[in-house]
Amino acid sequence: MECSALLDAVRHDELDELRVPVGHLDVLSQQLVAEVTNREWHEDELYKQFKSSYPYRDITKENFSDVIRMLSEGYSTRRGRRSRYIHYDSVNRLLRPARGAKITAVTNGGAIPDHFDYDV
Repeated sequence: MECSALLDAVRHDELDELRVPVGHLDVLSQQLVAEVTNREWHEDELYKQFKSSYPYRDITKENFSDVIRMLSEGYSTRRGRRSRYIHYDSVNRLLRPARGAKITAVTNGGAIPDHFDYDV
């Protein structure tokens, strides 16, 4: 019975089907922090790098810049401003890691860490 089900799945191209999620900004922000902790990046160079990957091939410069702005300014929670992971030099358009960014990138393996500020 099990073998018949497997053969049927193969015939219908359903076995080992891979669906790659596209354009998820939460994953993009996690990857941006990880990338910036390894070296300094120019914003346009990093945008070009991410745009070359399948999930972000259609990302607009505006969406990319919005994620960078959120990572450099942080966001408001009921406990105050949080999560400034990137220093953004707007004159030279350079991205550098903020204090604590590397440890955050290494210890948060999931796309959306839950810090009890909101339900995930």
